[in-house]
Amino acid sequence: MGLSRTNPRFGVLRSRSSFRRQLDAMKTRTFFGVSLSLILINLAAIMERADENLLPSVYKEVSEAFNAGPSDLGYLTFIRNLRAGIDITLGRCTCY
Repeated sequence: MGLSRTNPRFGVLRSRSSFRRQLDAMKTRTFFGVSLSLILINLAAIMERADENLLPSVYKEVSEAFNAGPSDLGYLTFIRNLRAGIDITLGRCTCY
């Protein structure tokens, strides 16, 4: 029961007691009574929203600094969103 087995699809399977110890260790990580992962996820969402709102609010300054027109700034926004979509897709693929 305590031995590790290899599954070709999922890799090495650990014993149930080892899994429970790791699960208990993850549950105990809290900060002021709130889960640390919840705090990190919320901070990432806040930073994502700030990044999405930052570029449109500084279009005038960016266009003056880089001598870019509205179509160039639209292209920049399109490339940024395309990159974000590709990153999300790749992130999901690596998790499964």
